[in-house]
Amino acid sequence: MFFSQSFLFFGCCFTGILFVVFFTLFIRSKQQEKIDSACINILFAQAGKAVFYFDISKGKIIPTKSFEIVFGDKVLSALNIYDDFTHVVFHDDTEAYKETVRKICSGNDIRNFKFRIAVDDCNEIWCSLTTMSIHKKYRKPIVIGALENIDRQVREEEQLRFKAERDPLTKLYNKITSEMLVTATLLDRKYKNTVNALLMIDIDNLKQINDMLGHIAGDKIITRLADCIRMVFRESDIQGRVGGDEFIVFMKDITTKANAVKKAQKMCGLYKSVFEQNKIPLEFSCSIGISVYPDDGTTFHALYACADRALYAAKDGGKNQCALYIDDCRAERA
Repeated sequence: MFFSQSFLFFGCCFTGILFVVFFTLFIRSKQQEKIDSACINILFAQAGKAVFYFDISKGKIIPTKSFEIVFGDKVLSALNIYDDFTHVVFHDDTEAYKETVRKICSGNDIRNFKFRIAVDDCNEIWCSLTTMSIHKKYRKPIVIGALENIDRQVREEEQLRFKAERDPLTKLYNKITSEMLVTATLLDRKYKNTVNALLMIDIDNLKQINDMLGHIAGDKIITRLADCIRMVFRESDIQGRVGGDEFIVFMKDITTKANAVKKAQKMCGLYKSVFEQNKIPLEFSCSIGISVYPDDGTTFHALYACADRALYAAKDGGKNQCALYIDDCRAERA
C-alpha cells in the first residue's frame, strides 16, 4: 500500500515536472519564433522588402510588420480593410495585377512582377513582387510573398532612358531613337496595310538668325518649332529632332495623303512668326517635305530620302510651304 501510494505520488510529481518543462520549452519556442520573425521583418525592411502571406483558400493577404516600415500606414491599413492589393494598385496596372493574382492562385510562383502602388491621390511607387507557394496535404497552398520597393531604381532608369532617347534642347526624340521607332512601326503588322507619312520639317534661314541674333535666339526658335509640332500632331505620331534645324514627324495611319498635307499646311501657318530681340524684328518660318508609305518607300531610309527631296522643292518654291513627293523622283508643292 505504501509503495503504491509512493509510486503514485512520484508519478504525479514527474508528470508535473514534465508538464512544466514542456510548457517552458513551448513558451521559449514561441518567443524564439517571435524573435526570429521580428529579425526577418527587420532584415527584409532594411532591404526595402515587405513580407506577406497569401491564403488562397480565403483569398486573404496577411501582411507582416515590415509592410508598415517599407510602405507606410496607408498601404497597411488598406490591406487590413480589403485583404488584398487591388484597392491600392495604381489604376493603369490593375489588369496586369489581377492576371498575376490568377497565376498565383493557379499554383504559379511569380518572379519580379513590377507594378505601382498608389500611396496617395497624386503619387505612386514602383514595386517588385516575388512569391513562393508552400503546399500542404489536403489544403490549398499558402503563398509567401516579398514586395520590394524599387521606385528609386525605376525612376533613375527612366531618367537615363529619357536622356538616351531624347534631344536635350527640345525633349523630342533624337535621330537614332526616331529612326528605330519608325522602323519598328513599319515592321509592325498592325500598320502593314495602312497609309503613313514621313514629314521632314526644316527651319527657314536659321543660320542667318544665329549669325544676326546669336545662338540663344536660335535655340528659342528651335524650341518654338518643337512646341508647334506637339500642338499640331498627335501624341501617337513619332516626333523627333534629327539635325540642327531639321525635324521629322512620322504620322501613323493617316488614311489619305491629303490628311498629311493638311497637317503640314497647318504647321507652316502656326509656326510663321516674327522674332524680336534687341529691338531687331526677324521673320521666321518652316518648310516641309512629305513622303508616303507604301507609295514612296517601305523603309525609313527610303521615305527619308523622298521627304528630303520634297523638302528641297518646298525651299526652292519660296519656303514657308510644304511639298509632296511624287513617283517620278520629283516633288510638287502641296
